[in-house]
Formats: sequence, C-alpha cells, structure tokens
Amino acid sequence: MRTDYNNWQPYSVEQLHKIFKEADFPWGIAGGWAIDLYIGRQTRQHDDIDIMVLNCDFQKIFAYLRRFTIYTAKDGELSIWDGQRLDDSYSLWVSERDNSPFRFQIMLIEVNEDKWLYKRNNEIQCNLNSLFIKSVEEIPIISPEIQMLYKLDSNCVRPKDLEDFKAIKDHLNVRQKNWLMNYLSFNYSHRGD
Repeated sequence: MRTDYNNWQPYSVEQLHKIFKEADFPWGIAGGWAIDLYIGRQTRQHDDIDIMVLNCDFQKIFAYLRRFTIYTAKDGELSIWDGQRLDDSYSLWVSERDNSPFRFQIMLIEVNEDKWLYKRNNEIQCNLNSLFIKSVEEIPIISPEIQMLYKLDSNCVRPKDLEDFKAIKDHLNVRQKNWLMNYLSFNYSHRGD
C-alpha cells in the first residue's frame, strides 16, 4: 500500500487530452482545470489534474488504462485497483508504474439510466447530457456549474474553491447561475446539520 500521497507530477491538460481522446466512454476534465478551460485561460496554480467518468464504465476504464498502475483512494488509503466496481465514494489515482509519481486522478459519478446522481445528495439527479461540455479548445470538461456545486457544497470549502468561484462567476450564463444557486439552496435546506 502506498503512503506517498504528495508524490504528484501531474500531466498537462494536453497530455491528458491526448491519452483520453480515443476513449470509448464519456469523460471530462474536472476540478480547477475544468473551470480554467471553460474560461479559456489559467487563473491559478494547479497541484493535480482530475477527470470525471461514469461509474458504470469501470470495465472500459480499467481496460483502457491497462498500461498504467491505478490505485483506489478512500478514507486516506491507497490500494491497487484490480478492476472491481467501485461506488462514487472512491477515486482512482493513476501513475505510470508502481511507486512513480501520480499523474492524474479519476473521479467517479453514479448514473441511473439517463441521469447522473450527485454523490452528496442522490435526490439531485440531472440529465446525463448536461454533465460534460467542450471547452473552447474542444477538450471535454465537466460543466462548470456542476463542478462548482461539488466545490461549494462541502463541509470544508477550500481557498482554491473560492478562487475558482471568483474566476468563473462572471463567465456563467443566467441558466448556469440559477442551476447552481437552486441546487446549493436545495442541498443546504435538506441537510440534517
């Protein structure tokens, strides 16, 4: 089991796009890079790079990335992934081989028929076709309002999440802003805190 959690040398956006451009499953760059790609410029330093994939495609992902070493990450533990189905409480950390630096992280999202499910509240379900869009460079990314829901609807909003919101807020259209505010309000009103 690896414990070198900070051993990151992330791929560039271009390298990651080159790896996944022939993938036979939906995917999109996520996290802060998705925000920057939507805006069309880098707004802050990024320590890693994430992609999001549909959990139901786990077998395709495992086969597609067979040349990499993939670790499951959950509750502070990293273990080699053997291709078993995982729920969306896991993420996958990818390196080129054992003990080499981590290159990218894969976030999993649950799907129910033609809807994606928000992992912090499965009552939030939206059309699957709204999950990914193309950036101005034609790179698949998670829709920015969905990414910001993940960033702002947390028990611990990080400074970089607030930086991302400041960077994106004037780039979202009215529909995207309304969607984000509606789902943030909905989720906060349904918390048992």
